[in-house]
Amino acid sequence: MHSVLKNILARRNKAVPVKDGRKIVLVMFGGTMTGIRGGAAGIALHELGLTHAFDEIYSVSSGFGNASCFLSEQIRHSTHAYYDYLPKGDFINWLRPWKLVDIDLLVQTMKVRGFDAKRLLACKTKLYACLYNLDKRCADYLEVHDFGPRQYYKLLKAATCIPYLSPGFVKIGQYRYEDLPWTHRHYNDFLNHVVTTSRASDILIIYNYHGQSKLQGSLPDHVYEIVPKKEWNLKRLEIDPKILIKECRQMGTFVKDQFGQPGEILLHNE
Repeated sequence: MHSVLKNILARRNKAVPVKDGRKIVLVMFGGTMTGIRGGAAGIALHELGLTHAFDEIYSVSSGFGNASCFLSEQIRHSTHAYYDYLPKGDFINWLRPWKLVDIDLLVQTMKVRGFDAKRLLACKTKLYACLYNLDKRCADYLEVHDFGPRQYYKLLKAATCIPYLSPGFVKIGQYRYEDLPWTHRHYNDFLNHVVTTSRASDILIIYNYHGQSKLQGSLPDHVYEIVPKKEWNLKRLEIDPKILIKECRQMGTFVKDQFGQPGEILLHNE
């Protein structure tokens, strides 16, 4: 087993701050409906007793919502929304090309589902949302504990204001923010920021589709990637609940296997 996974498992059923001389970081990506895989990974980590094992989490796009539900121990509500609430609603509408993805519905779903931002803010793990600053033309990293429970939803909406699919921005402070653009440069900059500036001893990266991986073949020893297999075929805008549930179970099992703990994850109400 890779040393990063061993060091994470050593914190099983512990909560940060842990006095083990290590700084362990988790990275969670987005990808619209492929984000259900990140939610599945969160369920797997939760079932392994690793919910509070990370000193910091860096997230982008739907990874921020997944990380929020993961840290507040509401991760099954996140995956449930992907395969139940969002497909039934008007979240993705091909007859609405000017606003193909309705982020307001996503935010409202989180509220209706009873997401508790106070539970998130009570966690000791630092959670960063990587947002694109439209005024400075660069990425900013906003930490969730710098905001109150009511402001949390501004962060969530900004993180998921997907360029082209859900045009718009969210004003936070003096700046306008949206989701990070889908370019190799911005994703590389995001990963390089985490690897080079976090000063982490161990970094676990969770991808939601195979093409997101930018470090394969040149991984530092203190970084471990969990990458969905190339043959897994999940579309960014998939709304078939059966396919989403299948992919959710598949990813959750895959993550547990990486940690040497085989077995399926449990979904909502199971």
